[in-house]
Amino acid sequence: IAARSSEKQLKNILPPINLDVTNAAWADICAKQDFILLVNLLHLVSDGEAELIIAGIAKSLNPRGRCIIYGPFMRNGELTSGGDEDFHRSLIEANPDIGYKDDKWIIELFQKHSLKTINVIEMPANNLAFVIEKGNTK
Repeated sequence: IAARSSEKQLKNILPPINLDVTNAAWADICAKQDFILLVNLLHLVSDGEAELIIAGIAKSLNPRGRCIIYGPFMRNGELTSGGDEDFHRSLIEANPDIGYKDDKWIIELFQKHSLKTINVIEMPANNLAFVIEKGNTK
């Protein structure tokens, strides 16, 4: 990000910062955001860490701020391809606390943290993109 924005002389992009989103304090560093993009992370963390991440997103977003969460997810508790089955199995063999999250579970987690699901988009390679929005707190 830093190299590309410097090369292109993009003045409207802040330099990247290193965040540990499994630590609840990350949301304080990133408060007041209009948009957050999370790509290919939730299958690599535990359910508890995923909840910390979603809670942090809810805390960090401005009212009406949006977030896109992209990655591999189960559909109603089912994996959608042999490749997904193999990858999910390799993840839980490496660490039984991680692996694909279920789409219904993640939507319920959004609701728990006052995040509205705007859209769920089927993406290439059996991935999903969840478009979520923080409610207006007026």
